[in-house]
Amino acid sequence: MLILLGWAVGGAITNKISQYLTGEGDLKTQLYLTSLFMPAFGILGTILSFIGKTLIILPILSSSYQTFTGAFYAWAAVVVVFFLYNIRLYILALAETHKYGEGAGLSSCIIGIIVLGIIFAIVAVTALGGFLNLLFI
Repeated sequence: MLILLGWAVGGAITNKISQYLTGEGDLKTQLYLTSLFMPAFGILGTILSFIGKTLIILPILSSSYQTFTGAFYAWAAVVVVFFLYNIRLYILALAETHKYGEGAGLSSCIIGIIVLGIIFAIVAVTALGGFLNLLFI
């Protein structure tokens, strides 16, 4: 449920940013295009996470340091390529939806990540403020 909420809120934020960058598309089309590839990437991300936890992290107790580092670097390289390809498809979906170039799509993604980061920081500080004796608002 949280993933769907994040997908919708992130899509809405990215859509508003795209509208400011002379985007012509609407939120419905953008969410539809991103929903075509996001479930597959969710499943692949889960598989990569499982591989990282079971085949990389757990054998550290019984293997040598060199074996662990080699396997970890190989797994990390696959994860980086996976996320870069995911971002590439998201940028292409934005460019197709809003009828602008890939540079504007990349700008929408970067600004959206910054905005979401600020929102998450505000929520985290507000939620943890009582425990840490912080007064945020």
